[in-house]
Amino acid sequence: NGYFVEGKFDQMQKARPYSAFRTAFGDLCEMILARGGETMTKISNSIIRVVGKSVGSITSEIIPNLVKIIGPQPPDSTELMGHERQSRFDYVIRTFVSAISQPEHPVVIFLDDLQWADEASLNLMRTLVMKSSAMIVGSYREDEVSP
Repeated sequence: NGYFVEGKFDQMQKARPYSAFRTAFGDLCEMILARGGETMTKISNSIIRVVGKSVGSITSEIIPNLVKIIGPQPPDSTELMGHERQSRFDYVIRTFVSAISQPEHPVVIFLDDLQWADEASLNLMRTLVMKSSAMIVGSYREDEVSP
């Protein structure tokens, strides 16, 4: 009854932040869309209620399929830079995941090849582990990691 999604980091994609999360969240959106009807409406309302107007362009960077679930959203009214933008991004992603991950429908995100993860993805993973209701499972290749 839950959602199991996965993403894989790639050595050649290290310059593209959040590559594994893009895949995982894209699959999560497709699963929600496949449920359709009342379930999708309930999730859509939950996301909008929890995340609110913060969705804007922040999530479209990493979750372009989200618009299929919650509809078009107005762009962010405030242009943030640097740390403030990153803080809002972390908040929006964390609350997006928490809006979907419920005791009866938990979200499990499997991230493969963590040795190739970019710093932004590792920070997002840390945020989700500490402040969301999703379960994060990761794996890495021991022979690819230096001591």
